[in-house]
Amino acid sequence: MKRLRAYWLHGVLGACALLTLALILVPQSESAPAAPPQEQRYAGRDFEARPAARLQNFVLSLSAPAAAASPANAEPLPTLVGLAGRSVYLRSASSGETERLSVGQEFDGWRLVAVGARAITLRGPAGDRRLELFALPDPEPEEPAQAGVSTAQPVGG
Repeated sequence: MKRLRAYWLHGVLGACALLTLALILVPQSESAPAAPPQEQRYAGRDFEARPAARLQNFVLSLSAPAAAASPANAEPLPTLVGLAGRSVYLRSASSGETERLSVGQEFDGWRLVAVGARAITLRGPAGDRRLELFALPDPEPEEPAQAGVSTAQPVGG
């Protein structure tokens, strides 16, 4: 009797382990596979694709601004890729190669004149040009409002 009192917890845990093992190993009867859920179908009208044509007299435009026409005799302007101290990295407009330049060096017909914190100055056949790092393109000039077309105004302004 003393042994039963001393080891009763071990017996209960052993019985629980045997019951768990039996539940794991005894195969259960498989129920019928569940039917896949039916897809929800859109009941509205189908979208009709129209040919992509530019709308006339539309106020908003999602296209990029047109590039300004450069003189025919001017060489294309290289792209400023990065600045590192007094050196700059320029990408050639004609070949796409990137090269490191210091003040006074020449690249694609343009001479590096000055290096600033976020901008450089190039001197070439078209005169001096300033290139800024991460600069946005110049906005297009405003066109006068056409008759019957309203222009968008800021709200609360």
